[in-house]
Amino acid sequence: MFILPYQTGVIVIGTDPNREYYGWWTEKQNDMVLVQNFQKVIPLFWSSWVFWHYVYSMIFSLVALALERFCATYFIEDYENVRRRYIPYLLIVFTNLITIPYSYLIVNNMIPFWIAFAQCVVNGSFVFFGYLAFWRINVHLKNRIVKRRMNKKQEYSLTRKFQIEENIRSFKLAIKMVFAAVIYLSISLIILLCLIFELFQGYEHIFVHIFDNIVLAAALILSLTLLSCSPSWSESFIRGLPIIGRYRSPRVGHFNFPPETSISESDVYFKQLKHAWL
Repeated sequence: MFILPYQTGVIVIGTDPNREYYGWWTEKQNDMVLVQNFQKVIPLFWSSWVFWHYVYSMIFSLVALALERFCATYFIEDYENVRRRYIPYLLIVFTNLITIPYSYLIVNNMIPFWIAFAQCVVNGSFVFFGYLAFWRINVHLKNRIVKRRMNKKQEYSLTRKFQIEENIRSFKLAIKMVFAAVIYLSISLIILLCLIFELFQGYEHIFVHIFDNIVLAAALILSLTLLSCSPSWSESFIRGLPIIGRYRSPRVGHFNFPPETSISESDVYFKQLKHAWL
């Protein structure tokens, strides 16, 4: 809302009152805005800073999610039982300590374009391959527990087993969001490259507005993708909609649990519970 009047020329900046500025980044001095009085563009400066902070918060929040899953793997013995509130707080502080100065440097053109572009690529690659690596680690740990169950002489921690299964379940739920985030980021970067290399000559203002909406809609798209990762979440969301939810009938799932697995898990549980009270 604050940036659009400056882009369209409603609020005049620079020396040419008839010129509109749509570019995201340029090295050409002729395409740069010459500001004679900084006081007149303070709203534009602050809104641009907040906008870039939002952009890089979305990018680094994916890294924070991957780090949270790393913590779940590292504290695998008691991650769900022991409260570690410092983990989300540290991740939030970590994200903002990076994004706030990073966005300031971007606004003031203190970071070269290719470094900022490479940062997005590195973050997307880290999230994608990081999730795959953590998923493989937890699958490997689960297979080790299965082998221990086959060998009755070896015992295993039931808490550890439950946490491993919870990690694998969360990875399966988040894999759609990770793929969506990587694809979404890739599309955004491709459009940005096309704008930088002026491949849309004559239609720059149209694609700039498309790119703006793609960036601003990232939180909405990823939130809807996250809801669709779980059938229960998506069902609850659809049923909560004002009109569609009234005609949505609840679904009932039927599950068949193997009796052998239940008995063996119960035996392990009560055995560990007995030793815990001794």
